[in-house]
Amino acid sequence: MTFFFLLAAGIAYFLKAYVVALVFIGLSMLEQVLVMIRATVDPSWYIQRKLEAGERVDFLRPGKQIIGLIFTKVFLLWIFGFFAYHVSREAGLF
Repeated sequence: MTFFFLLAAGIAYFLKAYVVALVFIGLSMLEQVLVMIRATVDPSWYIQRKLEAGERVDFLRPGKQIIGLIFTKVFLLWIFGFFAYHVSREAGLF
């Protein structure tokens, strides 16, 4: 889902619809935060999703995978925040 939001944001950015691009970037950021919260609250949901995707799961230390997910999501949020700042500058909001 994030991919589609970012694709729509990229298209809106190149069409000079900066506010629309900023909304799509915000939606992708919101989705990342919600996934991080859900995986933190319900680790079994995250483990089940990894199993369905065919990824390797460490059943003895499931918290290790949650911490890896949090680091990944924080890094993605940092990148999305950088682009949101850039798009908001183009839109004249800052």
